[in-house]
Amino acid sequence: MNFEQACIAQAVDELFKKKHFSICTVDAIGKMLGVNPEQSPKYKFLSGLHCVDYADMRPDVLAGIQQAVVECLRPNFNGNVVSALLVAEGSDFAAAEDRFLDIKH
Repeated sequence: MNFEQACIAQAVDELFKKKHFSICTVDAIGKMLGVNPEQSPKYKFLSGLHCVDYADMRPDVLAGIQQAVVECLRPNFNGNVVSALLVAEGSDFAAAEDRFLDIKH
């Protein structure tokens, strides 16, 4: 894994392995990928979850948060495998790992 891939993997770990959701981390991942997460209609909803503990989220919110993040990172996205990275572990987002990263520059 190269440095860029490792940085993205670290940020994804930060996003889903912490106690709470952080829109700042979504923004940081977007910058690393060269996309603007705010372009997605889902961003405003994710933004409203900033600093909410995962343990306090409704089950339907928790079940959809990974896909919403993927959609925010997809506008103008060039086809890298962030989608696979974030949803590879299904609803067990805490286990999402960096093994699917394949960033091309």
